[in-house]
Amino acid sequence: MLTRLATWWLERKAVGFSQSWVDHVFGGSKSASGASVSINSSLMQTANLRAIMVKADVSQIPLVLMRREGGGNGSVPATDHPLHDMMLYKPNAWMDGVEWVRTTVMHFAATGQAISYRNIDSRGRLRELIPIRPESTNIDVTNLMEMDYTLGLENGAQVRVGRDRVFHFRGPSWDGFRAMDPVALGREAIGLAQSTEESQARLHKNGVRSNGMFTLKGRPDQKEIDRVREMIMQTYSGGQNSGKPMLASDALAFEKLSMSGGEAETLETRRFQIEEIGRLHGVFTIMLGHAGDQSPTFASSEAFFAANVRYTYQPLIRAFTTALNTQLLTDEDRAAGLFFNMDTTELLRGSLKDRAEYYKAAIGNASQPGWLSPNEVRDDDGWNLDPRPEMDQVQFPLTMRGAGAPPQSSPQNGETIPGAEV
Repeated sequence: MLTRLATWWLERKAVGFSQSWVDHVFGGSKSASGASVSINSSLMQTANLRAIMVKADVSQIPLVLMRREGGGNGSVPATDHPLHDMMLYKPNAWMDGVEWVRTTVMHFAATGQAISYRNIDSRGRLRELIPIRPESTNIDVTNLMEMDYTLGLENGAQVRVGRDRVFHFRGPSWDGFRAMDPVALGREAIGLAQSTEESQARLHKNGVRSNGMFTLKGRPDQKEIDRVREMIMQTYSGGQNSGKPMLASDALAFEKLSMSGGEAETLETRRFQIEEIGRLHGVFTIMLGHAGDQSPTFASSEAFFAANVRYTYQPLIRAFTTALNTQLLTDEDRAAGLFFNMDTTELLRGSLKDRAEYYKAAIGNASQPGWLSPNEVRDDDGWNLDPRPEMDQVQFPLTMRGAGAPPQSSPQNGETIPGAEV
């Protein structure tokens, strides 16, 4: 069946894909454990799929086109630019912004690269970004060191385009053109996880072995042995018969067996492979539902979640937004201060107590100057602004003076400092 599918796939392509590419997508390559590892089979590994989905969870962070203002790092949403609404709400006719980012990052995490077709109108304006399955894409490098893409569309058609008609989000690359494939690089880790899972599935399919051993007394003939074996398989074997009470006669005894060392080692291998797959993707195992040798406390879990933002999400977001800035924005757009941004501040917010302490210091007090006005604090915490003018002022101690200003005299004879409370 696989050979017929691969032959059909090659014959229908205007530009053929290599046989090794087809084998990698549909059949996979053999690992040392004997399992065939392909893109499709790797997605059936729950630890691998979860690692991919953890990275894809960056889609919960809004992708916003911003414009720098004020000569510093301050910026505001560029709502007047057409790419602002397009990328935030509707990258194409059937996907919203969250779906497009999630699909793009899933492709990137699973295969090392994500490609979307850039639908450009007659005026040269970008109208849509259409994700293309990475297994339906072939990248060729011409003699002039240019990149050509052959895109397999969902209706079976193929389109050959240059790099100016695609958005290519590429992971770590050895040759600078194509991303390194995590499925190929992690073949042994994924293959061993597949093999141990299959062996456990076979063990539970013939679950009578894990419960114990039946013994026939005396010296029964082969016919009697076959009859008893068939009875046991029909009555006690398989997951649907798990937990049924066992009945033994004088001629048939049941002996309960404990888990062997080899079976215990299999379970330990399965746990270790979760760590290996997490290591392959750069994802903390606690994000995969695996705590490791020790159960984390609330404090340590919070530290792990913060570390996941810093060491998994932020490098991914930096690479993703840089690709968007360089491929979707023009030189003029970037010169005008436009850039795509995904703000991870919300993911790193501390507890209410920690935020209260930070805002208390940010507003300032009688002995320490502040750097945020009360309205800036309210806006940062998601509250409506207070219309009173004093809520827009940064507070300073009354004893502070500006550079070059004369020293302030101390109050004498019952006088008060102007502006100070009596």
